[in-house]
Amino acid sequence: MRGKEIHHRGHRGSISVCDARHRPHGPALAPERDLIDSRAGQILLTRTKQLRTIRFHIISAIILCSIIAACTRKREWAGPKFSGRLLVLARDGDLNSDLIEITPGPDSIYNHTVITSGVFYAAASPDQARLLYSTRDGVFPRDLSKGTVKKLAPGADGGISCLTWSPDSNQFSFRSSESHQRSARANLYVSDLDGKTKLIWESWVGGVSSGCDVFWIAPDRLIFDRVLGAAPQKEKAGVVLLANTTTVAILSDPVKLVDTNKTWSIDGVCQFGNAAVVRPQHKDYPVSIAKNLDDLKTLNPSPVSCSRCQFVGFAAKSCVPFFLETDNKTSDIFSLNTMNWQRQRAARINRVFSAGAANMMISSSARLMVVGSGDLLFLVDTESGDVEPFFPKSFDSILNKRIVGIEPIVWLEK
Repeated sequence: MRGKEIHHRGHRGSISVCDARHRPHGPALAPERDLIDSRAGQILLTRTKQLRTIRFHIISAIILCSIIAACTRKREWAGPKFSGRLLVLARDGDLNSDLIEITPGPDSIYNHTVITSGVFYAAASPDQARLLYSTRDGVFPRDLSKGTVKKLAPGADGGISCLTWSPDSNQFSFRSSESHQRSARANLYVSDLDGKTKLIWESWVGGVSSGCDVFWIAPDRLIFDRVLGAAPQKEKAGVVLLANTTTVAILSDPVKLVDTNKTWSIDGVCQFGNAAVVRPQHKDYPVSIAKNLDDLKTLNPSPVSCSRCQFVGFAAKSCVPFFLETDNKTSDIFSLNTMNWQRQRAARINRVFSAGAANMMISSSARLMVVGSGDLLFLVDTESGDVEPFFPKSFDSILNKRIVGIEPIVWLEK
């Protein structure tokens, strides 16, 4: 029994071995296949995680690039389009200027043309028919429709400056200096469009203030500051003169001068109605506005509602005054209601223009403003505060010379 039992087990073993040799491979290799499948699954899982990680980084990079692009992309100009012709003075380091005409081109690109160089001063007539400018050679009016130029007054050793027009565009005034010295004489003249000049004030040494302080208040009257220095009185042609006055010149024959003690500094006079912006003498603030300057002795102007604002000009062909109020990072541009001189809603501009950048011009619609700041020129939407440069480069690069200021002179709107 025992041997038989052993034989039987051996037989079973033989059957098992034989069966193992001839049994299909699938069932016998199942554990090995499971092992392979497990390793493949782990590899696939690892690759999937890697792909997810790569995809995450790619998406993150795309989002980051989109954010950076959105932040650095030039904001699309949404305001009214600039149209017409703009004439500006680009002043170089020697205080000479190029007279430049700017016009819109295709695809929001602006064209520029240098009309003439060596310009000292320029002013457009109120009717925008002529542009008056001075050079070393004299005074020239340029017809803005035909482009013709003629000479009306000779040059002066110290230059001709402070060109201002009468409200009817038929006369203009100018200062003629005998030299570039600060104490030089600078006589004040009035001329018509035929070149007939009339002496208004024959300056004594040091007899004019710095800058341009001549304003027309009527077709036959202009107002200017007369400075006689430290002496309390001077006498000329038998007339005793006050030392420092605001003087009205009445263009009769002969010219009549009416003096008033200087208590106000004039920032601007509207040529299309009754409005004048004034400040107390030798002070920047408060800025006030008056209906007219007919009687300086009883002048009682209305203060402008601002702490430290700067008058920048009247809207073209109107008496709507505009002011700029700035801090270290932003500027507020606002106007006054001409009916009651109340402040209107201000537009916030997210930049500060260069110091003394009163080189601004407002369109007749009062919606757009052209601003010269340093060697750059900007278009400003006075409602939204959006700012767009006219050119991607500075005028230093455009003209290939040092430019210290851009001054808008006239905007011939379409």
